[in-house]
Amino acid sequence: MAIQESEVQVGAFFMTSTDQLRKVTKLDKDEQERDRVHYLSKSGKIANRAFGFGHSISSPPLLPTFINDSGRLLSDDDIAKLRSANIILKDE
Repeated sequence: MAIQESEVQVGAFFMTSTDQLRKVTKLDKDEQERDRVHYLSKSGKIANRAFGFGHSISSPPLLPTFINDSGRLLSDDDIAKLRSANIILKDE
C-alpha cells in the first residue's frame, strides 16, 4: 500500500525496500513553498546502532520524493518488534 501524504508526520517510522529505517524529525516548506521532509536513518538489520542523518542537511527531500523512496509506514506492532530486537532503541 502506498504511503499517503497525511502519514508523513514527525515521529513516524518508515522502512524502505532495502531495510533502511527512517524516522521523520521535521516537516517544513522551502523558499518555493514546497514541502520538505527531514529524517534520520539507519539499517533495519543491525541492532544497537543509533540513527544518523538520512539526507543532506541543506537539502532535505521533497515530500513526493520521500514518499516514493520510503517504502512503507511501520505499524505499532512493527515498531514494537524492532524495539524488542534493539533495532529501534529505547529513547528513539
